[in-house]
Amino acid sequence: MRDGIRVFFDLNRGGEEEKLPWPIWMDDKIEIADHVLLICTELYWKKVRQMVGDGVGPGVCWEANLIYNHLYVTRLNTAKFVPILFSNGLARFIPTPLKGAPHFVLDSDQAYGHLYAFLGGLF
Repeated sequence: MRDGIRVFFDLNRGGEEEKLPWPIWMDDKIEIADHVLLICTELYWKKVRQMVGDGVGPGVCWEANLIYNHLYVTRLNTAKFVPILFSNGLARFIPTPLKGAPHFVLDSDQAYGHLYAFLGGLF
């Protein structure tokens, strides 16, 4: 936990969490999260679009499927999924259904402050 934000990150699953199959763990975390941050890099975008070799990025493909289904069911009426970029000019790597969603470019402490305010419902 940092700055009062509880984070679920796939690389630091705890002991009990490791007992859950990966797809169920992801679905559970997406379900309970107020927001899901998508780190939109070129590699992430290629994995979402299945433009990588077999066996590369199966977790991202599964996650994208869950997110796309959630967006479909909510008719895109959700602010749950938040694209994150690390520099301007990379918006092309935001998955298509989220291109119109608010996104954040984390290139400064001020930008982090804006994201923090958004996540806290202050913005």
